[in-house]
Amino acid sequence: MSKDCKKCHLSRTRTNIVVGEGEFTAKYMIVGEAPGKVEDAQGRPFVGAAGQRLRELIKQAGFDINDFYITNACKCWPGEGNRTPTKSEIEACFPYLLHQIRQVNPEVIFTLGNVSTIALLNSRVTAGITKIHGRRYNISLPVKSVVVPLFHPSYLIRNGMALDEIFVNDLKYNIGCLER
Repeated sequence: MSKDCKKCHLSRTRTNIVVGEGEFTAKYMIVGEAPGKVEDAQGRPFVGAAGQRLRELIKQAGFDINDFYITNACKCWPGEGNRTPTKSEIEACFPYLLHQIRQVNPEVIFTLGNVSTIALLNSRVTAGITKIHGRRYNISLPVKSVVVPLFHPSYLIRNGMALDEIFVNDLKYNIGCLER
């Protein structure tokens, strides 16, 4: 991905393009929605409050953050209020996401929240994240993989600790399915 990407209007307001982070040999990939203000400033994905929560939950599930390649569907901060990226902003970044998936070739892609889930599963998603979290969807674009929607950590922060256990169990169960 070019550091001077201008495929959408977000190029005028971002500080950094937040591409992704992790080993290209990771078995698991996490795809979030879009970088927040902190991520935009640092040029790294999931380093703000949602990222801290994500790391805590991954650790609770018995895994290490280094087991995952982490990225977002939209590579630039959508702006003040961390608004949801538009369909056209997601579409502008989609070729970059597909390139990352091709490079990493993960066994499981964990999507965080509705935005990244819809970006990868498109019309296969007929319900919101509260109904489909933890389910497994087989995909073949650009590689064969399994997509598992999870609650977004920022949603967990807003809704208290009650959903943390669901997130941890969804993560453990779906990684456990691979190891059987």
